[in-house]
Amino acid sequence: MRNKKLFSIFAASAIMASTFLAGCGNQNETVSNNGTATENEQGQEEGNESGEKPKITVSIYDRGTLDPSEGTMDDNRWTKWINENAPVEVEFVSIPRWTSVEKFNALFASDSAPDLILNWGIPNNWVTDGLLMPLEDVINQYSTEYKAIMEEYPAMKKAGSVDGELYYFTALSALEPNHTLVIRTDWLEKLGLEVPKTEEEFYDVAVAFATQDPDGNGQDDTFGMSLSFVSGQMIDQMYGIQNDGFVVEDGKLVFGWDRYEACTKMKKALYDAGAVDKDYAADTSGEQSYQDFINGKLGMIGLNNGANVSMRTTYTQFKENNPDGEFEIIALPSTSIGQFGGCLGGGAAVCGAINANCENPEAVMKYIDWMNSTPDVYNTLIYGGEEYATKTEDGVWVPKDEEKSKKEVYGSDYTMPVCTLPIGHTISKYFDKNNELDAICLEYLDQATEAYCNEEYPYEQGYAEPRPALDSQLSVILTNTYSNAADGPIKTNLAKAIVGGSEYSVEQAIADSKKACEDGNGQKLVDFYTDWYEKNKDSLITDEERYAMFVKE
Repeated sequence: MRNKKLFSIFAASAIMASTFLAGCGNQNETVSNNGTATENEQGQEEGNESGEKPKITVSIYDRGTLDPSEGTMDDNRWTKWINENAPVEVEFVSIPRWTSVEKFNALFASDSAPDLILNWGIPNNWVTDGLLMPLEDVINQYSTEYKAIMEEYPAMKKAGSVDGELYYFTALSALEPNHTLVIRTDWLEKLGLEVPKTEEEFYDVAVAFATQDPDGNGQDDTFGMSLSFVSGQMIDQMYGIQNDGFVVEDGKLVFGWDRYEACTKMKKALYDAGAVDKDYAADTSGEQSYQDFINGKLGMIGLNNGANVSMRTTYTQFKENNPDGEFEIIALPSTSIGQFGGCLGGGAAVCGAINANCENPEAVMKYIDWMNSTPDVYNTLIYGGEEYATKTEDGVWVPKDEEKSKKEVYGSDYTMPVCTLPIGHTISKYFDKNNELDAICLEYLDQATEAYCNEEYPYEQGYAEPRPALDSQLSVILTNTYSNAADGPIKTNLAKAIVGGSEYSVEQAIADSKKACEDGNGQKLVDFYTDWYEKNKDSLITDEERYAMFVKE
């Protein structure tokens, strides 16, 4: 089924117009060319005759990539731009990206957490511990723009709620491909094979790529598939495994033991056949697999953000090393469990919350509203605006000076609370169809869109988000039993089975994992999840709702 018009929601100008106008709210507000109200109007809106802005603190990721000459993530050209134009004065608090939860926990413990906590994913125990402020009354009382968008897209409230009460801000964006399965089509042609559509064909192709010298150099130096990082996760996704392994079957929430068993048998078979790198476990980031792919030594790989702007780099590096090589993005093969799609990006993603100790939630909402008041805010922080880029007739921003933009335009993390769906922003807006490389990337985006943004092959959500909050006792039980962490009993036993040969079977690994869960009082967790799902299933986001909102034929 072709889905090139999958995102026709953006082509429907009437829908876009109504959504945008709803988001902009106050039609009497005078807006300057950078999307902000005049100083006089800001003072009137604050009810402060002096026009002095209220002050708030807001977290910002520090990824360690900022050029030192630009300052710091809490003090640079874009934080200054925000403070010059926003209706509030913001003091930014730097948060290390990859240890953000730990940093926030430390700030909460010292009573110094920021007013607005921005983080992709927020632990539900922050709710049960009383660290976060309920948002429904705050939004209803103080918001215009964000409130209007949330009313237009009710899934935002569902995604931001914990046990029926709204605690999280969500950033609404178009549902788009994230994980992608890539295959060497020139190798398929050379070996007389077809794109695999079943798990049996997937196995046969992977083994053939590893054993039949597809690169024609007469050496045994190729692999068929990777098991590391996203590649391994995509095999999980083939069997409908997501999140922590709990899935909905026949209207009930259960743990997917049969899925884990079938999936692990596939991984073990690939390992035993020599179709994968024996040292895959050491490749935790997937970087070695990526190097194998672009250097012509790997026939299939799972890529993170595989149809996004990173495709420019992947395609360029691949062609530099394999001038005659070709690859495509393909759908996940069907399995004994069913047929599923790969991990998707976008939708209503939890991105932030308000500190329960925040003294001025009204000011926080003014900041959130300003961020969502006009596309100019987003476009300035993402592309640098007209100072750094020009906009094509297709709405694509093209840097005037790529090196200058690479160094000086780094405002994307400041836009975390921006809802990009109402302003029509999609992955395609990153690519200029008049640029040869971008035109190729758009073809890959079409392939990924067809393969994964497809109601026939749904991305298995496990059980609908958001997750239920766990108390401290259940959190400990989860860690010791059904945790999806690499050092949890289930992942540990299954990893041992993959490399264990005949000494340790998948069946034994499943049996040992079940016993570990039983011994760790895991049934109490299962009972909690089962009861929670039964009580809340009608109020959770379903695949049907998700696709109906974001995906159109």
